[in-house]
Amino acid sequence: YNAIQVGFDDKREVLSNKPAKGHVAKANTAPKRFIREFKNVEGLEVGAEITVETFAAGDVVDVTGTSKGKGFQGVIKRHGQSRGPMAHGSRYHRRPGSMGPVAPNRVFKGKNLAGRMGGDRVT
Repeated sequence: YNAIQVGFDDKREVLSNKPAKGHVAKANTAPKRFIREFKNVEGLEVGAEITVETFAAGDVVDVTGTSKGKGFQGVIKRHGQSRGPMAHGSRYHRRPGSMGPVAPNRVFKGKNLAGRMGGDRVT
């Protein structure tokens, strides 16, 4: 099939094994920390460098990564809900609010509640 492998961030020779060194030997480069494959890309030779000049102004580039994990968070930080009054005898400060109607005897799926925030795959 037609594909290219792009490597990023040089790795020290000591930290790479013999198969990894042999894999990059054809391209005459140092072993790379990250290697990703892209299908159906043409016009690049083995060992060619991809720089910013490769892209023109206005080109759309999709970047995918993992967002920062923030652990278990409440509804104010996680979903941007507003809080209750903090003084004058109020006992409702940072709670999630109503759980929904009484009749179904359950909480509907998708209700904004506290939970793990971040650590998601984002494009």
